[in-house]
Amino acid sequence: MKCLSTDVIGLYNLSYQYHPAYFQVDFICIFEGAIIAFEVKNDEGDVYVDKDERWLSASGNEMSNPLLQLKRNASLLAPFLKNLNIQLPLNYYLIFVHPDFKKKNELFLL
Repeated sequence: MKCLSTDVIGLYNLSYQYHPAYFQVDFICIFEGAIIAFEVKNDEGDVYVDKDERWLSASGNEMSNPLLQLKRNASLLAPFLKNLNIQLPLNYYLIFVHPDFKKKNELFLL
């Protein structure tokens, strides 16, 4: 097991433009050997994901799918970093921070 370096740069709420597309990253940790980006959601209550991967509130209202946002941002951030000649591995995570958030049904992975 390797020890991680304590040197890390944390950047919050960043907005970028790559070609004509704009994208926003909630939080990035830059380590010596990797970059970890986080999409942070503060949704609360029960959220249901149906068989078509639609996200629905407990009242049945459709919500934006945070996995689609995560996939889009990851697909823009990777070439953006490469264009800056940053050759570190990139990992992207979706996290829900509200203590009352509960996701129901199947978990869909990238």
